[in-house]
Amino acid sequence: LVSEQDRELIIGRPTIYFVGDVFSRLISGVYVGLENPSWVSAMEALANAACDKVEYCKKFGIEITADEWPAVGLPEVIIGDKGEILGRHIEVLSQSFHIDIENTPAYRPDWKGIVERYFRTIQAKLKPFLEGYVTKNPIGKKRHGNDYRLDGVLTLREFTQMVIKALLYHNNDHLLSSYDPDADIPETLPHNPLKLWNWGIENRTGRLRRPPEKLVKVNLLPHTKATITEHGVKLFGCYYTCQEAVQMGWFERNY
Repeated sequence: LVSEQDRELIIGRPTIYFVGDVFSRLISGVYVGLENPSWVSAMEALANAACDKVEYCKKFGIEITADEWPAVGLPEVIIGDKGEILGRHIEVLSQSFHIDIENTPAYRPDWKGIVERYFRTIQAKLKPFLEGYVTKNPIGKKRHGNDYRLDGVLTLREFTQMVIKALLYHNNDHLLSSYDPDADIPETLPHNPLKLWNWGIENRTGRLRRPPEKLVKVNLLPHTKATITEHGVKLFGCYYTCQEAVQMGWFERNY
């Protein structure tokens, strides 16, 4: 990808996170950023899963209705792969909203094949339209290969717009060729993520909860103990203050 301020400047390869629904295969959350895979990126994706998708798409100039992407809320169980959600960071969210956290064994991507398949599906949709797409061909002058980095023309915002449109197509128009329906699912119901999602909400237990978006974000942030000093509230090597702390004299010491 290239910089929005200077398209001659290459800013790197994006990292994409998906949050998917196991039953319907609907993509309920996404995050596109430049950070390395980490809890910060996973946190953004989980927060996106609980946010209003109409407002989210509007930030990128895409107009949708609530029916086109109805996934708003938190599930009963979150499944990961012993990566970002294996640790104390996810515990606050788990305890606050009573969410079970499960992790698949290491080196077993087949145990979370739904999300693994998302990446292949989305890349197949986007590849023909992306300049600077990473291929298996060698790069560099010594090996006489083309440097795909020099072909990049999209900014982070433009790339995110393409990902969102690909997700909307997947959720609304894509038919699942390998979907294994349960016995109670009508045979006439198309195996489309959105239609399966709507059917599941109406006919299954429907345990999706919709807490306030700000409350979800607060519980996703790192939680730790801070120290009160004469310079301010010390947290992560930085000092903070607020009007309440000044009025109550938190930073004043009696010697």
